[in-house]
Amino acid sequence: MPGWALDACGTKVEGDDAEIDLYIDLAVTFADPRFISAVCAAEWRPKWLFHGGSSDVKHSNRWLLSEKELEAADLFDAATDWKGALQRAALRRLVEDESDVDWTETVAKQASDPAYWPILRQGLLIQFDYGNTYSFATAEIPWSDLRPYLVSPLPLSLKLD
Repeated sequence: MPGWALDACGTKVEGDDAEIDLYIDLAVTFADPRFISAVCAAEWRPKWLFHGGSSDVKHSNRWLLSEKELEAADLFDAATDWKGALQRAALRRLVEDESDVDWTETVAKQASDPAYWPILRQGLLIQFDYGNTYSFATAEIPWSDLRPYLVSPLPLSLKLD
């Protein structure tokens, strides 16, 4: 019996001959002539089922000419405590779902990882994932709060005031 495979937002989805419902939401969060930031959310489940299946969210921050993903060093000055600043700011601004999750450890691991950053003109949005519990949280930090930790000159036209 032949199966099927699908690359949905960077996540490989596999199955048998059963039909699936697939929903993809792609949003560009920031763009300038040399850079684009986008979020892709995918949800899939077997047809006719109201539960089961899976979902995933992927962030892509890409330099258009080199086609390389953004690295933290592209925005943050390594000589500063930018990681600590992101963690502290994220915990102050955390907006979470209705779970009883302690986000401290997750924030410590994920705040400084660009894989969790949709770039916005007005600030850095960090989308935290607690794992397989379907628990999530976000923190939006204005660039003005992060100004002391940013590289100079800044390679993107961000709103710093």
